[in-house]
Amino acid sequence: MSAGLFVLSTLLIISILLYETTGNPSGCEESITTVWGQNVCKGRIIFEDNFDNLNVWKWKPEVKMDGLGEDQFVIFDKQPQNLFVRDGRLFIVPEVLDERTVTRGQMVLKECTGQERTIECARFANSFNIIPPVRSAKISTQDSFSFRYGIVEIRAKLSSGDWLIPQLLLDSTFEEYGSLLQSGRVRIAKIHGNENLLTDDSIQDEIGVRRLFSDIIVRDRNSYKGNGVKLFRSVPWSDEFHIFKLIWLPDKMLFSVDNGENYELFPEISTNLMDALNRDEIELDESLRSNSSYNAPFDTEFFLSLGVSVGRCPEYTRGFDDLRPWSRKENTKAVLNFWQDRTHWHTSWNGKDTSLQVDYVRVTAI
Repeated sequence: MSAGLFVLSTLLIISILLYETTGNPSGCEESITTVWGQNVCKGRIIFEDNFDNLNVWKWKPEVKMDGLGEDQFVIFDKQPQNLFVRDGRLFIVPEVLDERTVTRGQMVLKECTGQERTIECARFANSFNIIPPVRSAKISTQDSFSFRYGIVEIRAKLSSGDWLIPQLLLDSTFEEYGSLLQSGRVRIAKIHGNENLLTDDSIQDEIGVRRLFSDIIVRDRNSYKGNGVKLFRSVPWSDEFHIFKLIWLPDKMLFSVDNGENYELFPEISTNLMDALNRDEIELDESLRSNSSYNAPFDTEFFLSLGVSVGRCPEYTRGFDDLRPWSRKENTKAVLNFWQDRTHWHTSWNGKDTSLQVDYVRVTAI
C-alpha cells in the first residue's frame, strides 16, 4: 500500500469511528456537506490552513512532468526554492532552468507522483525534445481532505508574468466519470499572467492578467467545455491579495471576490448540467450522459489544489497566434519554440511578482 493510500485509509477509519461514537452531537445541525463520505455539522470549519508552516499531512506536492495543455512547459517538483512558507504565507515560485539542463541534460524526478517509467517521471533532452524549461510547484489535499459541497475561501496574491498560469482549483477525488477532466474541475480563480493577451478572433477578448476566470470545466479526449465568470478590471488581478470565494451547492455554484457580488453558475437548468454545457457535442463518457443527477459530474467529492503552471491555454483553440512563440499547428516543437523565445517572455518575470502567495485556505460546511 502506498503512503498516500495508507493516510487515506487511516483518515477514513478515524472519521467512521468518530461518526459512530459521537452520532449527532448536541447543537449539531446536519449539513449537506460530506468529508470522505461522512456527514458533518453545518457551519463547521472542516479544513483550514493559515500556513504557519508547510504541513505535509495536509498538502501533497505533485512531482511530475505532465506535458499537457497548461502544464506543457513546466516541471512540478517540491524543491525548497519553488515551494516554501515564509511569514505566514505559502509561496509557489516558478524558475527557469539552465540551458545545459534544458537542451542537453536529463531530468529524473525523485518520488515522482506521475506514471512510473514514462516521460512524466524521467526525460532526456534530444534534438527538439528538450526538458521542460520551467520548474514550479503544485500542492493538493488529494490524500488528506476530500469534500462535497461547502464554502471555500482562499486569500491569495496571484502570479504575473508571460505564460504563467496561477490556479486555485478543485479536482475530482475519485474520477468517477473518467479521467482527463471528464470528472470535472472547478477553477476558483485563474489568470493568465501576460500583461497584454488578446484573442485573435473578431471579439478581441482580453484574457491577460486583468481577466479573472472563475468557472467549471469538463473535458473529453478532444475538447473542453465550460461555464463560468470572467471578471475584468482596469488593474491586474495580481497586484494585491484578494479573497476568492466559492459557495458550492447541489443546484448552483456562486463565485465572489473580496466578499463582493455573488456570480451564479448553472441556475434554472431544466434537465441537467451536462445537457446545458454540451452545446458543442463533445464526446462525454456515457456515465455522464445517462446520469440523472442535476449537477453531474459536480455531485461527487473534490479536493483542493494550488499551483502555478506554465503553458498554453487549451480552452482557446484559436487566439493570440501573433503573440505566442509556439505554433498551434506544429505542436511537437512547442516546448523548443517556447524555450528559444525566452529572451522575450522571461523579461516579464519580475522577481516576487511571479510567485503565487497564499495567506489562508478555509472550507466551511454548508
